[in-house]
This record gives sequence, C-alpha cells and structure tokens, in this order.
Amino acid sequence: MMKTLFAGLALIAVMTSCGGAMTITTYNATLSGANEVPPVATSSNTVATATATLDASNNVLTVNGTYAYLSGQVKAQHIHAHGSTDASTSANIVWTLTNTATVAQGSFTGKFTLTDSQVLDLNNGRYYINLETAQNPSGEVRGQLIK
Repeated sequence: MMKTLFAGLALIAVMTSCGGAMTITTYNATLSGANEVPPVATSSNTVATATATLDASNNVLTVNGTYAYLSGQVKAQHIHAHGSTDASTSANIVWTLTNTATVAQGSFTGKFTLTDSQVLDLNNGRYYINLETAQNPSGEVRGQLIK
C-alpha cells in the first residue's frame, strides 16, 4: 500500500514539475469586405479566413490564414486591437503578419508572444485581422478573432 502511495505521489510530482498538460485555445476569423469600416464592396468570390492558436503555457499566438479573389496583391496584413468589443470602429495595429504571396490569392502567418493583458483582450474578442490592397489601402477584408 505504501509503495503505491509513494509511486502515485512521485507521478504527481513529475507531472507538476513538467508544467502539466499544454492548453491550446483556437480562434477563428472570417474576413470580408462587409466587416470593414466603412464596408468595402468585394467580388462575390472573395474568401479569406484565419485560424489562430494560443498556447497558454507560454502565451504564444500562432496565426495562419488564406485568401483568394481580392482586388489585387495584399500590400499589408495586420492584427489590430480594439479598446472594447465594438467591431464597428477601426483600431491600432498591434502585430504585422507575414504575407507569403504576391498575387490576389495566398496566405499569411504570424507568431507572437502575448502579455497576460493581451491574452485577456484576445479572449474578449478585441482583436481583428485586416488585409490591405492598393485598391483598398485602409483594408479590403477584415475579421474578428473569435473563440
């Protein structure tokens, strides 16, 4: 009985010292011209989506997204932060994403270490992704990162 108790306590100690299980939270964004402020008319074929994962063990946010049928080449791609959850306003750029294409279709990525305050804002829906083109330099498509 004592051997079993000590083995169980040893297992708990090892698991605790290793940091326990990794917790991943997933966020998704559907980007569209209708979400822009003010709204932007886009082709009916336009599609853009993003998935972000947050590793709670180190607050690392990893973003991957794709887009197609925009008006032209993506010139800039960012994550913006709202002071509130009001998606009807524009907000400041927090992080710049990397675009992996030079045409009207492609993908974007990013990896960022967040502060605890930024994690709270992310969980409260205060971040959005914005893709900008020459035709729409303030943004052609936009989408909130939502759990």
